[in-house]
Amino acid sequence: MVVVLDLEDVSFSFDEKVHVVSGVSFRVDGGERRAIVGHSGSGKSTLLALAAGILAPSSGEVMWFGRSLRAMDDDQRAALRLAEMGLVFQGAELLPELTLRQNVELPLRLLARPWRGVALPLLERLGLDEVAERLPSQVSGGQRQRAAVARAVVHGPRMVLADEPTGALDSEAGATVMRLLRELTSEQGTTLMVVTHDMAIAGECDVITRLADGRVA
Repeated sequence: MVVVLDLEDVSFSFDEKVHVVSGVSFRVDGGERRAIVGHSGSGKSTLLALAAGILAPSSGEVMWFGRSLRAMDDDQRAALRLAEMGLVFQGAELLPELTLRQNVELPLRLLARPWRGVALPLLERLGLDEVAERLPSQVSGGQRQRAAVARAVVHGPRMVLADEPTGALDSEAGATVMRLLRELTSEQGTTLMVVTHDMAIAGECDVITRLADGRVA
């Protein structure tokens, strides 16, 4: 089994007194669906940011397919996120001046890959074809989050990292978003790591890692 992500004794502190993540180690295998759970303030979102190379660990190593993220510069990490990762955030984080279709097309355009006609079939599958040409401000939160899922998977990433992707949604919309994440990543053979406080969502994953006070509990 290929190891996609390997966290080796990873810690992160804002200063010497505020330890957000402390000595976390685990591996994520290819095709695995892993949930990171814990109470608010347990370090879940920080851990996801470390895994994505958005934050650099204070100590320890984050290895991506055997490559150290610490050894890369900011531009290299950004290029890796664009090409090999798909990110979904709690607030969707769509660009407000672009339509849903244009938001979904964006990773392909930035990667200089064929993009014309790619987004609409995916948006149609996610029930967004009728609102594809609307701006994010003109659709519901659930629709924005489904568009964010489409944007995260449209370029066939090696791993999707989702930070509380259902946290701002009602239970029905949240279950729909998680189902779509699970289905799309499974079809692509893409690894999934999702941060959540919802044990019903976590229960749909293969492996659950629980954090408490920045440590694996």
